[in-house]
This record gives sequence, structure tokens and C-alpha cells, in this order.
Amino acid sequence: MNEIIVNIHFDHISHSGSASAQRPDYMLEAFKAEGYEVTEITGAWDRRQARAKEAMHRISEGWRPQFVYAESSTTPHMLGTPNYLPKPSNELALAALCQEKSIPTGIFYRDIYWKFDRPKGLRSQLIHHYYKPFYKKEWRSYSELYAQIFLPTTRMMSHIQQDSKVSHSALPPATSKWVKRPARKAGRLRMVYVGGFTSPKTIYGLKTLLQAVQQVEVDFVLCCRVTEFERVRHEYPELAAPNIEVKHPGPDEVQEILFTCDIGSMVFDFSAYREFAFPYKVFEYLGAGLPIIATEATAAADFVIENKVGWKVADNKKSIVTLLRELSNDIESIGEKSRQIEAISGQNTWRSRAKEVAQKLLNS
Repeated sequence: MNEIIVNIHFDHISHSGSASAQRPDYMLEAFKAEGYEVTEITGAWDRRQARAKEAMHRISEGWRPQFVYAESSTTPHMLGTPNYLPKPSNELALAALCQEKSIPTGIFYRDIYWKFDRPKGLRSQLIHHYYKPFYKKEWRSYSELYAQIFLPTTRMMSHIQQDSKVSHSALPPATSKWVKRPARKAGRLRMVYVGGFTSPKTIYGLKTLLQAVQQVEVDFVLCCRVTEFERVRHEYPELAAPNIEVKHPGPDEVQEILFTCDIGSMVFDFSAYREFAFPYKVFEYLGAGLPIIATEATAAADFVIENKVGWKVADNKKSIVTLLRELSNDIESIGEKSRQIEAISGQNTWRSRAKEVAQKLLNS
């Protein structure tokens, strides 16, 4: 029997444009590609509760899937109802039943942004205050009901629970495709950033980076949502620099932009959140063959240096300027990193992540 249960604790189907919603689809496809027959407990709250109840009945009747793999939401699980009011969850009851029947269980715990977010505005602050105790309760439930906790990086655990005895391991993002880059055209160095864009000195702050780019003969392409850009553009006078271009591409347009650039940026203003956060964009860059510059002492920099697919910089303007000038005068070193990206491609596919999950759970 090669059957498993995959339980996604949020309606990823109706939020398919975001990276957090794409990950469950990639994992589902990867498990199926590995030959598993997957019972999916996915979709909206009511649908998931009904499917979890069906799975519990089958298990009570003697069905024994090989394991259960779940993924958490960025909203507390107990508040995943249509009206955001807490309800008992059949999904958690299913995890408890599997524990009782010695069926291995694991969950990917997506994020702890809530520990670092400092929302502005009364409405956002009230929502944050309402959610916070449910996040804490959610973590207690997950750590008791799931034998294995998967995290974007193991650095994250120390921010959740000090001296935790919970079995945990890293399960970073991956990519579904690795594309060979077209030959580089002549011209000066082009650097790109794709992702969130917020005020300086916040989680997606880019103040130091943009100040550095102003001082170097490189072209910089900033890709972000138009709503985020309009909200904070007044805080970034650096955007007026002639070598900084702002774009608001749709998902299907991003790769074309990446192909016109030489380097991907994971350089942010300092935030403790960056120590463990592992953005999906890291693998979007690598999937397009782009080496990466990342701020040191972050999870992204750890990966980049360990795999020799880019460079790290200190959290200051001088360090960024120095590296960009060096790379502008040594384009060949960028080509070397791109070739290294090709060399590690097979180790960082979604199928390889599905294999890691299966090995970990079946050997637990």
C-alpha cells in the first residue's frame, strides 16, 4: 500500500497567486510523482472538515495510510473558519487519531511572522491582538499532535520555543523547473529584486540596498506589487535615481525579467525575522540561473554560501557598494556561480523535498 494523506490547513486553491499557496500544489504533485496515492484534505474549511471526518472513519475501520503530511496556514488554524470564529477542528482530531494508531504525522509550520509584525492602524492592531493567543494555542497543538515539525529553516525553532524537545527539521522551498539561462548580452551589470516592499528598517525594507545602488554603475530592477509601492514610495527618494527601474509584473512575466538580469537580490534592512525566513524567491532566482547576493546572518545567506551560488554582504552600504563594483569588473565570476547553480539543481526540486518528508516520517 502506497497511500498517504496530505492535509493543507488553508484554502490554497482560492489563493493560488501567492508563493505560500503554490507550495502545497508543488508538494502534492511531487508526492504523486513519487508514486503515492494521495488522499487530499484540502480546500475551504467546511470541505476539509468533511474530508477529515471521512478519513477518520476509514482509519477506524482499519485503513492505515503510510503517513500524514500537513501544512499550516499563516492564519491561526482555529480561526480558519469563514467567520474567523474558533471551532473544533476535525483536522486536529485526525492527527490525534493517527497518533493513537501509530500512523506517522508531520506538519510544515509555515511562518512566525506574527511574532515580528508590528501592524499600523487600529484595525490591523485589533486583528493582531485577537489572533495572537490563537497562534500560541496552535503551536501547542501542533507540537503535541505531530511527531515531526518541518520548518523553513532550523533557525526558526529558537524563536518559537526555547530548548524545545520537539522533533524538527528543515524543509526549505525548492523549484519545479531549472531553466538554462540564455547567453548574456553585453552591457553593465543588472541586478533584480522580486518581492515585498515596505518601509525602511522593516521586514521588506530596502533602504540600505537602494542607497548603495545609487552609487554604483549597475542597473537595478525593483519588482513589487503596485499597492505596496504606492504606500511607501515617498519614503524612498532613492527611487528617483536613473539606474533604478520599478516594475509591477504579473506571475507569468517575472521569469522574462529574470532572464534580462545577472544577479538576484536578497539584501534587506536588518530584521531578526530574516535570520530564519526562507523566501520562495530564493529558488525562483536559482531556477532562472541567477546567482544571489544576500545579507549576512540570514537563512538565505547561509544557503547561498553553503551551496556556493552567490555572495553575502554586511548590513551596510559600504559592503554592498564594494561587492557590486567587484562584480561589475569581474563578470566571469557570475558565470561561475551560474554553473554551480546547474550543478546543485537536482538536490533542490520539489520531488527531492517530498522524498525528504517520506524518509523522515517513515523512519520516525
